Amino acid sequence: MGLKPKIHADEYSDSGGAEVAAAVQAISADHLVHSNEGGLKKMKEANVTAVLLPCTMFFLGKDTYPNYELMKDIGLTVALGTDFNPGTSFCPSMPFIITLAIMKLKMTVEDAIIASTKNAAKAIDMEKEVGTLEVGKRANINILDIGHYEEIPYRIAQNYVETVISNGEILKGG
Repeated sequence: MGLKPKIHADEYSDSGGAEVAAAVQAISADHLVHSNEGGLKKMKEANVTAVLLPCTMFFLGKDTYPNYELMKDIGLTVALGTDFNPGTSFCPSMPFIITLAIMKLKMTVEDAIIASTKNAAKAIDMEKEVGTLEVGKRANINILDIGHYEEIPYRIAQNYVETVISNGEILKGG
């Protein structure tokens, strides 16, 4: 089992990171705020997952965000993440990331949830084990105390997780 590259790309300028990610067949490329269309198309051809980290730009007070609409039109697999770190994104909250993705990247609620689950698993090369609820996969589930999934982006800064199941074991709630 070889180590598959993950690349931070084009966060502050178009430095050719998307093209590099495609050339080295990275499992994923993070940020992609300034990536050009040609580089994104090469990522699609090389099956590289785009990981968008909207909290970084939010935390830094920037108005520029990745072009999700272009990525979607190209057919690129897009995941979401926190980029949790003390310098540029001190936020571990995926519900907040979903809210930012909807507000700043113009994702639909459905696309943001898929990007946070199924596509996030692909970005770490674990889509055969986690990311969706299927027979044979680990039962990793958060049960939320909400009436409808569309409430997720609107309930900012609230903990609405009722039950956490990890590998089929109830860790919280239930």
